[in-house]
Amino acid sequence: MKRFSDFADNRQLEGDKISIDKVLNKEVIVKNYNIKESKYNIGDKFYMTLQIEIEEVNYVIFTSSVVLRNQMERYSKELPFVAKLIKINNYYTLS
Repeated sequence: MKRFSDFADNRQLEGDKISIDKVLNKEVIVKNYNIKESKYNIGDKFYMTLQIEIEEVNYVIFTSSVVLRNQMERYSKELPFVAKLIKINNYYTLS
Protein backbone atom coordinates (compact mmCIF):
# COMPACT_ATOMS: atom_id res chain seq x y z
CA MET A 1 0.00 0.00 0.00
CA LYS A 2 1.32 3.47 -0.88
CA ARG A 3 1.91 6.04 1.81
CA PHE A 4 0.67 9.58 1.26
CA SER A 5 4.13 10.91 2.12
CA ASP A 6 5.61 8.90 -0.78
CA PHE A 7 3.78 10.89 -3.45
CA ALA A 8 2.49 14.11 -1.88
CA ASP A 9 4.27 17.36 -2.63
CA ASN A 10 4.51 18.86 0.84
CA ARG A 11 7.82 20.66 0.46
CA GLN A 12 7.98 23.42 3.02
CA LEU A 13 10.81 25.78 2.28
CA GLU A 14 12.57 27.01 5.39
CA GLY A 15 13.93 30.49 5.86
CA ASP A 16 13.00 34.06 6.59
CA LYS A 17 11.19 36.00 3.91
CA ILE A 18 13.45 38.41 2.01
CA SER A 19 12.69 40.85 -0.80
CA ILE A 20 14.15 39.95 -4.16
CA ASP A 21 15.49 43.52 -4.42
CA LYS A 22 17.69 42.94 -1.35
CA VAL A 23 19.59 40.13 -3.07
CA LEU A 24 19.93 41.59 -6.56
CA ASN A 25 23.39 41.23 -8.10
CA LYS A 26 24.62 39.07 -5.20
CA GLU A 27 25.74 35.48 -5.47
CA VAL A 28 23.34 33.16 -3.68
CA ILE A 29 22.90 29.42 -3.44
CA VAL A 30 19.59 28.47 -5.02
CA LYS A 31 18.42 25.45 -3.03
CA ASN A 32 14.80 24.70 -3.87
CA TYR A 33 11.53 26.12 -5.14
CA ASN A 34 7.75 25.64 -5.12
CA ILE A 35 5.22 26.81 -7.67
CA LYS A 36 1.63 27.29 -6.58
CA GLU A 37 -1.53 28.86 -7.88
CA SER A 38 -2.01 32.37 -6.57
CA LYS A 39 -5.20 33.48 -4.86
CA TYR A 40 -4.68 36.91 -6.46
CA ASN A 41 -5.61 37.42 -10.09
CA ILE A 42 -2.77 39.77 -11.01
CA GLY A 43 -1.00 38.84 -14.25
CA ASP A 44 -0.09 35.15 -14.31
CA LYS A 45 -2.10 32.92 -11.98
CA PHE A 46 0.98 31.29 -10.43
CA TYR A 47 3.66 32.38 -7.99
CA MET A 48 6.94 30.82 -6.97
CA THR A 49 8.63 30.47 -3.62
CA LEU A 50 12.39 30.35 -4.09
CA GLN A 51 14.65 29.09 -1.29
CA ILE A 52 18.12 30.62 -1.30
CA GLU A 53 21.10 30.62 1.03
CA ILE A 54 23.32 33.61 1.78
CA GLU A 55 26.25 33.22 4.18
CA GLU A 56 24.85 29.91 5.52
CA VAL A 57 21.41 31.44 6.27
CA ASN A 58 18.27 30.25 4.45
CA TYR A 59 15.81 32.75 3.00
CA VAL A 60 12.69 32.50 0.86
CA ILE A 61 11.65 34.85 -1.92
CA PHE A 62 8.08 35.08 -3.21
CA THR A 63 7.80 36.09 -6.85
CA SER A 64 5.43 35.92 -9.80
CA SER A 65 8.31 36.25 -12.27
CA VAL A 66 7.55 34.01 -15.25
CA VAL A 67 11.18 34.17 -16.39
CA LEU A 68 12.50 32.93 -13.03
CA ARG A 69 9.82 30.27 -12.85
CA ASN A 70 10.68 28.98 -16.31
CA GLN A 71 14.39 28.90 -15.45
CA MET A 72 13.77 26.95 -12.25
CA GLU A 73 11.58 24.41 -14.03
CA ARG A 74 14.15 24.02 -16.79
CA TYR A 75 17.18 23.64 -14.49
CA SER A 76 15.60 22.01 -11.43
CA LYS A 77 17.73 18.88 -11.84
CA GLU A 78 20.84 21.01 -11.26
CA LEU A 79 19.78 22.13 -7.76
CA PRO A 80 21.47 23.34 -5.65
CA PHE A 81 23.52 25.85 -7.65
CA VAL A 82 25.17 29.25 -7.27
CA ALA A 83 23.66 32.15 -9.22
CA LYS A 84 23.04 35.87 -9.20
CA LEU A 85 19.54 37.27 -9.32
CA ILE A 86 19.58 40.22 -11.69
CA LYS A 87 16.99 42.62 -13.05
CA ILE A 88 16.93 43.43 -16.75
CA ASN A 89 14.47 46.20 -17.59
CA ASN A 90 11.17 44.90 -16.16
CA TYR A 91 12.02 41.30 -15.36
CA TYR A 92 14.17 39.23 -13.03
CA THR A 93 16.48 36.46 -14.21
CA LEU A 94 19.26 34.19 -12.99
CA SER A 95 22.80 34.76 -14.14
